[in-house]
Amino acid sequence: MASFNLIHEPWIPCIDSNGNLKELGLLDVLRQSHQLREISHQSPLVTASLHRLLLAILHRNFGPEDLDCWFALYQKGQFDDGVLDSYFENWKERFDLFHPERPFYQSIDDEVIHAEKHSLSKLAQEMASGNNDTLFDHTTSIESPEWSAANAARYVVATQSFAVGGGVSKPFPLSHAVLVRGSLVLLKGKTLFETFCLNLVCCYGEEYPETIIPTYKDIPSWEQDEIVPQKRLPYGYLDLLTIPARRLKLNCNERGKVDSVQIQQGVAITEGPWLDPMLSYVKKDEQSGWIPLRIKEERALWRDSSVLIHIGAQLKKPAETVCQYKNAIFEFKELKFHSISLEILGFKPDDRKAAKINIWRHERFPLPIVYLKDENTVFTLERNLTLAEETYKSLHNKTLWFLASDLLAPYDGSDRTPDRNKVTELRNSFPSSREFWARLEPAFYDLYLGLPNDIEPAQSEWAKALQQTARDALEITLRGLDGSARSLQAAVKARRKLSYELKQLFPEQNHQSSEMEEEKSYAQ
Repeated sequence: MASFNLIHEPWIPCIDSNGNLKELGLLDVLRQSHQLREISHQSPLVTASLHRLLLAILHRNFGPEDLDCWFALYQKGQFDDGVLDSYFENWKERFDLFHPERPFYQSIDDEVIHAEKHSLSKLAQEMASGNNDTLFDHTTSIESPEWSAANAARYVVATQSFAVGGGVSKPFPLSHAVLVRGSLVLLKGKTLFETFCLNLVCCYGEEYPETIIPTYKDIPSWEQDEIVPQKRLPYGYLDLLTIPARRLKLNCNERGKVDSVQIQQGVAITEGPWLDPMLSYVKKDEQSGWIPLRIKEERALWRDSSVLIHIGAQLKKPAETVCQYKNAIFEFKELKFHSISLEILGFKPDDRKAAKINIWRHERFPLPIVYLKDENTVFTLERNLTLAEETYKSLHNKTLWFLASDLLAPYDGSDRTPDRNKVTELRNSFPSSREFWARLEPAFYDLYLGLPNDIEPAQSEWAKALQQTARDALEITLRGLDGSARSLQAAVKARRKLSYELKQLFPEQNHQSSEMEEEKSYAQ
């Protein structure tokens, strides 16, 4: 294949204002961003990495140096065509996917040229490849797919942001790409132009000392003279956005399709005193360092929603994009975005197996402006999330433990207590704990959207939902018992136990009960 220049060739999947899906080149996406709704791909990793690529181009050309420059850029309503035309004209050869000397986001050094050829599934985290389970796709690593240049380009970009470490490579073993560290937080506006503006952060000076201070080497990777495989700190934000985690080379067959890839280790960004402006962070305690918020297989992301929006909390740090948006709201009264949401894109790698992915997610949260303007509303949300965790403990740690202990108690009526390990194993096998969180999610969104409008009714409905969800979740386990007299008795005791625990958590929500003393006896 002679050429496929990403500036003009269609390859980025976009949704226009009428809801139609179209593919555009880099220049047209940026030129038409005010007329497009969003970038959308079935893989959240592709969607996230395409945003990072385009933001790097915008940062390179438009800054912004400070919040005033940011607001001036937003007020224009679209990006300057002349600036974009000039930039792409200067660097057009570096955006050719099949350039003979410097193919885009690829390398043709000796180590890559002589590396083993792999199936293209190596570039797509959702495809089966080696240790990877299939997520969306049903291709196996034995079947070698053929891709169009457009599809290959999308996954080359995604690989540089999301490649999972593990495996033999030169000059050192494959390491994680930058976005394996945490989940990307993307502020979304009504149009793609608004989305780009919301995610352009002023991280070029002392105003944001905890993000990334640029060095003289801070330029996008395609402008750098060569890609040297090494472990190092980012040169700056432009460098971080475009770090080539892998040295790749795409190979085409006689039909003009991409059919294989050669891979070696690229640049490995090391831990250090820097934070990615598009990630949210938490601390275990005041003495520890910031840890990126990540997708967790066993924990729905909405349970950590306050981390995404609580600006100024000691142990929580929302993405810098969210912090900047809050500052802009107070600085510029005429700033009026029609509809703002938070999108979280990421995946959970398997910590036990190299290059294996357990789960990925693309979740969207609306962002009512009151959460940024009124800290008390955020505190109220956090209290209610804490109440949900306490309700879960009443169900999982107390009631289900009580049930498991009762079911495993000796038949001879002795006072011997059952083995704790067996009780724990049985308790953890009950479906109630998983069902509790799954069934609670719709109620959370009612709370999240209700608090900004009327706090008391929203909290009251949340408290009712917590109690009813806990009872419903318990019943799922009880219905699965064997129906013996022993199980029936244990079920009655478990219901009473949960009732007692809920009355301790929600005294104002419960009427006085003539069975309180009896229930207390079960709590001993």
